[in-house]
Amino acid sequence: MPTKPTARAPARSKVIAKGDFWTVRAAARPQAAEVLIYGDIGESWWGESVSAKDLVQQLNDIDATEIDVRINSYGGSVADGVSIYNALRRHAATINVTVDGVAVSIASLIAMAGDSVQMGIGSLYMVHAPWAGAVGNANDMRTAADMLDKYAEAMVSAYTRRLGEDRADDVRDWLTDGADHWFTAAEAVAEGFADEATDTTELPAAASGSAAFQALFTRFDLPAAAAASLKERYMPKPTEAAPNPVAAAPTPVAAAPAPAPTPEPVDQRAAAKAADKERQAEIRELFAIVESRPDAQRFTDVRDRCLVDASVTVDVARDRLLTEMGKGAEPLAGSQRVEPGAMDERDTFRTGAVAALLHRAAPGANALTEPARAFRGMNLVRMAEEVLRTNGVSTRGLAPAEIAVKALHSTSDFPAILENVVTKSLRDAYAAAPRTFVPWTTRATLPDFKEVSRAQLGGAPSLQRVVEGGEYTFGTVGDGAEKYRVQKYGRIVAITWETVINDDLNAFTRLPMMFGRSAADLESDIVYGILIANAAMADGVALFHSDHGNLGAAAAIGDTTLSEMREKMLMQQGLEGRFISVQPQYLIVPPALQTIAQKNTALPIQPNKAADSNPFYNALDLIVEPRLQADSATKWYGAASPSQIDTIEYGYLEGFDGVFTETKQGFEVDGVMVKCRHVFGAKAIDHRGLFRNG
Repeated sequence: MPTKPTARAPARSKVIAKGDFWTVRAAARPQAAEVLIYGDIGESWWGESVSAKDLVQQLNDIDATEIDVRINSYGGSVADGVSIYNALRRHAATINVTVDGVAVSIASLIAMAGDSVQMGIGSLYMVHAPWAGAVGNANDMRTAADMLDKYAEAMVSAYTRRLGEDRADDVRDWLTDGADHWFTAAEAVAEGFADEATDTTELPAAASGSAAFQALFTRFDLPAAAAASLKERYMPKPTEAAPNPVAAAPTPVAAAPAPAPTPEPVDQRAAAKAADKERQAEIRELFAIVESRPDAQRFTDVRDRCLVDASVTVDVARDRLLTEMGKGAEPLAGSQRVEPGAMDERDTFRTGAVAALLHRAAPGANALTEPARAFRGMNLVRMAEEVLRTNGVSTRGLAPAEIAVKALHSTSDFPAILENVVTKSLRDAYAAAPRTFVPWTTRATLPDFKEVSRAQLGGAPSLQRVVEGGEYTFGTVGDGAEKYRVQKYGRIVAITWETVINDDLNAFTRLPMMFGRSAADLESDIVYGILIANAAMADGVALFHSDHGNLGAAAAIGDTTLSEMREKMLMQQGLEGRFISVQPQYLIVPPALQTIAQKNTALPIQPNKAADSNPFYNALDLIVEPRLQADSATKWYGAASPSQIDTIEYGYLEGFDGVFTETKQGFEVDGVMVKCRHVFGAKAIDHRGLFRNG
C-alpha cells in the first residue's frame, strides 16, 4: 500500500498544455506538474472528452518529480482509460491523485494509477462491469460478451495493485455482476481505493453539491428508487442547517487585510431551470417528426410524459419514441436482419437513401426511384444530417465534420444505408463478371468446411434378364471418390469519416465493385487452375493422361483433331467396362485459338462436294478463356455436358452462395468497416467428361 500523503493547500499554477476537458499545469511546488482530467474518457462527438492520444503525449513531455492528477469524470472508453492508466504508471514522477468530483467507471481505474489517492469532500467513486453496444447475429453477441469478460479480467490487476491480491475475488465480482458499486469518500478509503478523504480540496462549482448530484442522476438515467436512495444518503436536506465549524483558538493579529471581493453566488436553481428548458426543447424537436401522422395523438402523449419528468433525458425520450413507432409494425418477410421495431416508414427511408446514392454513382445503371427523389441533390454530409434528424437525433449547432462522426458512430440508419450501397455494388459486380466455366461445370452446395467425397457415376450396372418367378439381383455403381472442400476468402472495405466529409462516392461504390469482380475472378482462377495444373485424380493418374483415354495429339484445331476428341470421348467406358457414349459439347480454347476454333465450329461451308463440308458446324459450343493462354497458347480442351457426366464440380457453403458482406461500426477506424466474405471450392470429379489435345 503506498504511503498516505499529507493534505496540501491549493496553489496557483501555470498552464503548460490544454485540451477540451483536460489541462496540464506547472504546480506551485518546484519540479511538480498538475494534470486535470475533467470530462469523458476517450474521443466524443461533443468534444467534452479526455483523449488518451492527446493526454498521454503531453504526459510524456512532462519533466517533473511529482504529478498531481485531479479527476472529475463519469468514465468512457476502456481502451483510452487503460492507456492513460499505463501512461501514468510508467512515468518516472510520483503520481498524486485527487478525486475532485466523481471517478466513475473507467475513470475509477485511472485513479488507481496514483502512488497516493485522495477523495475530495463530497466526491464519489464507482466501479462496475465494462459495457458496450453490439450489432449482429447470436455469434456476434456472444463474441461481444466474451470480449467484455476479457476487458473485466484485464482490469482486475489494476485495482488489486492497490487493494491487494487477496481482494481479487471482490474486484472480479464488482467488474462482472452488472451492478453499479458506489462509494463515498469515506467508504472508498475503507475499501482501500483511496488513502484518505480530505476536506481541503477546492471543488469546482460544477463538481460539487446538489448540482453535481443532479448531473449524476441525469447522466446515468438512474431509476427513481435508486436516485431517491442516493439523494437521501448523500445530499443535504433543505431543512438541515450546515454544521458549525469547530472554533479555533483566537490568534492576535495586528491588522486584518481588506477582504477579497466575494464572487457572485451561482444561482443553481436558475441554471437547473435553463438546463431543463433546453432538454424540453430538444425533446419537442425530436417528436416533431411524427406530428403529421394520422395517429399523432399517441406520440403526443408519450412526448408530454417525457416533458414533465425531469429525469427523462433526450436519449431516453428517443428510445421511447422509437418504441412507440415500432408498435404494431409487421416484420418484413424473408428479412435476414433482425431489427426490433422496424417500420414501413423507416424501410422506405432507407430504400430511398440507398437508391439515391446508387443513382448518383451510376445514373445509367440505377434509376431514380420515387423514394429516392427525397434525397436528390444531397451530398453525403447532408444525407447524414437528414438521417440523424429522421432518427430523432438533434444536429443543432454541429459542424459538417461533427455530423459525419455522429452519423457513423450512432445507432442511426446511416451506417446501414452505406452498408447496403456497398453490398449492392459488390454483389451486382460479382453477378456481372464473366464466368465462362459455368456452362460446362456442375454447381453444388456443401453443408460445412469438411471434405466431401464425390462418386464417379460413369455407367450404371447392366440389366439382367429376370425369368418368370425369378428374383431381381443387385447391381453396383462405381464409387471411385474424388474429394474436395470449400475454402474461405475475404477482404475489408472501410467507409471512413473522411470519405463522408469529402463526399467520395467512388470509395464505397467503385471499390466494392472491384471486390465483387475479384470474387468472381477468384472462382474462374480456381476452376481453370484445375485444367492447367492437371493434378492426379483419386486413382493416382493425372486428370489428362493416356491411361484415362482423354489425351489427344498436340496439334492445331481441325477436322482431324476434333474427330480424335470426339472418338476418344465416345470410346470412354463406365466402371463396368460398358461404353457410355460421352458426347463432347464444349470446345474450350485460349484467345489465340479463337479464330481457328470459330472457323471449324461456327462457320458454315458451302462445299462443291460432300468431302469439303464442315462436319462440326454448330456441333460444339465455343468457350474462350484468357486464363488458359497464360499457360499455353496452343492447348485446347473439350468438355461434355455436365447433365450427361460429371466434369468439374464447384461448390458454395450452404447459405452463402456467392459473395456476402458483414458490417462493423469502426473502432479501429472512424467509420464503417464492411467485410467481404466468399466461400468457394472446386474439383475435377470424372476424367471421362474432359479432353485435352496433348
